[in-house]
Amino acid sequence: NREEEPSTPSVVFVDGDTVIVGKNAKEKALSFPEKICKCIKRVMGFKETALQQDDTAYTPEAISALIIKRMLEDVLTQQDEAINGIVITVPTYFDEIKRTATKQSLEGAIKALKMNREFAARVSNITFISMIDEPKAAALYYCHKTERNNGNIMIYDLGGGTFDATLMELSEGKVTVIAEGEEHEAGGIFFDEKIQKYVIDQIAEEYGIELNKGKYEVERAKILLEAEECKKQLSKEGTDAVNMTVSVKHRSYDVTLTKELFEEMIEPYVYRTTDVMDDMLLAQGLMPHEVDEIVLVGGSSRIPYVREVIEEFFGKEPSEAIDPDKAVTYGAALYAGMRYQELGIAEEAQDKKEAKVSLKLEDVCAHSIGLLLTKDAITKEKVDYVLIEENTPIVAEAEQEFDTAYAGQTYIKIELTEAGNKFTEQTIRLPGSLPMGTKVKVRIRVN
Repeated sequence: NREEEPSTPSVVFVDGDTVIVGKNAKEKALSFPEKICKCIKRVMGFKETALQQDDTAYTPEAISALIIKRMLEDVLTQQDEAINGIVITVPTYFDEIKRTATKQSLEGAIKALKMNREFAARVSNITFISMIDEPKAAALYYCHKTERNNGNIMIYDLGGGTFDATLMELSEGKVTVIAEGEEHEAGGIFFDEKIQKYVIDQIAEEYGIELNKGKYEVERAKILLEAEECKKQLSKEGTDAVNMTVSVKHRSYDVTLTKELFEEMIEPYVYRTTDVMDDMLLAQGLMPHEVDEIVLVGGSSRIPYVREVIEEFFGKEPSEAIDPDKAVTYGAALYAGMRYQELGIAEEAQDKKEAKVSLKLEDVCAHSIGLLLTKDAITKEKVDYVLIEENTPIVAEAEQEFDTAYAGQTYIKIELTEAGNKFTEQTIRLPGSLPMGTKVKVRIRVN
């Protein structure tokens, strides 16, 4: 990025017309916590305000657009070529609503760049926009890097705020997704918040200062930021304890956190991740020891305790073949190459040997797909009728017959669900002369 660092924190600072994204925004949290927005993935697709500044309410999509815009600006500033394709990686748990919101954020970022004379021409001919789940991207990179041709692998992706797991089978250059799972409340931010709570509780107990009250917003923000650094220090070999100094009204208070206590704090979150994988494997009739390779992805997977739990669960050491922090990014680049080849534009776009990608990805439905049906005509209570189960291989197709509710019914309303949540609807007109009980066949196809 423009700071010459390999990654950019997804943190946004807004103050009037001033917008800062990344590391510098993160540092602003110490002084202006109310002007900071982070962990935006957790609320993507929600109809709510992510950040309020004066009379401007920023939606999750708007905040995400600012982050994407910053990333595109960094690319355009460092090279003269036009951008003709974009791949965005998303968590596995992202449903159609969240993915649509993410695409809208990207479109907003591109629209903003088109208004900039310096960049407009180089973002005006984007050929494709694609999304890939983060664990799948990591798997592609792992296969490419190791040149492994067979066996099954578990991608364990523990990042800043979510956990995703993907079980895949490798066979002669073909990567087939077998099952996916996720846990929404696991990852680095939850670990940081645990440390923050411990520090605040200790200061209250030892010094009688209640930092959890509203007037100490700045102090809480500083503790949370320093909690992340404590976590990193405790993840280093040979570090058994760290000390955090908290300043309140020109006085300093010390709190010590041991590695043992830190591991106790995060234990419930880590075991939630093994529960997810246990359910995935059980559904496929597999035992943990039957997984050939475990690939750790995401910054939180670097924590030694996480690695220990995973090793104990699978009965073998996780692979160290790829960098957990870069695997998703490199995998997304490989996926871009695959998309170019599918569209027949690889030579035109790159004209380089590296653009040729020999991998093939076969996917599954990450979530069930169904219909909302009215269970009770009086109360209007509805139930989710699943037509395509989660982890069904794509292309997936299902059909079901339903009866018209009354004579002369003129339309039916199809309400589609994903993982039990409605995400779209469509009204289909019928001839008005149909008798009650006329069969109506509904077919769903996912590709």
